[in-house]
Amino acid sequence: MIRLAIRGLVDGSLSSLGVVIGAAISENAAIILSAGLAGATANGFSNILAAITAEKIGKYQDLQKVQKKMLRSLKGTTIETKIGKDVLRGGLIDGVLSIVGGIIPLLPFFFLDVIHGLYVAIGLVTLLAAVLGAYTGHFSKENIFFSIGKMVFFTLIAAGICASIMLLF
Repeated sequence: MIRLAIRGLVDGSLSSLGVVIGAAISENAAIILSAGLAGATANGFSNILAAITAEKIGKYQDLQKVQKKMLRSLKGTTIETKIGKDVLRGGLIDGVLSIVGGIIPLLPFFFLDVIHGLYVAIGLVTLLAAVLGAYTGHFSKENIFFSIGKMVFFTLIAAGICASIMLLF
């Protein structure tokens, strides 16, 4: 379940940051907050559905392999019930944390003007990426600094691409 939590936070925060950067051209914090919150909410519900669908397929494929080896159906057993609960829990974790992650880049716009809010939003999402990179590096036994660098690099690349798109208009 931790992988779905990390995925949700990364997806939510980066997706919302893209919306924030794109909406910043309006120079209006209310528009940025409205677009960002709507985007984070839609992204969260999308991720609930996507995670439940993907997890269900994966778990039931695994269950089918076990059933083949056992030469019997596990339909209606506690094993199948547990799979259903795990799939639902995983989807909710992914989706809810996508919304939480999506709110992170919006926070500065409650307190700061648009330009400063934009810099702080990028900083907050980059900080989150660094923390998640350290966590991932630690548990995967990968060099922590490499893992942090990779997460920060891709976050800043995404922000740069979004800013470039915003400047086109």
